[in-house]
Amino acid sequence: MGALVLLVGLPGAGKSTFAAELKKKRYMQQNITLVSSALK
Repeated sequence: MGALVLLVGLPGAGKSTFAAELKKKRYMQQNITLVSSALK
């Protein structure tokens, strides 16, 4: 599940502005945290 979330975020990375990229990273980090805590 976590890998799927990561893959979804990749394609648009080059087109994003720096601010959008930071926001996306924070969002991705939250998703990773949620998924990993759900798996424990």
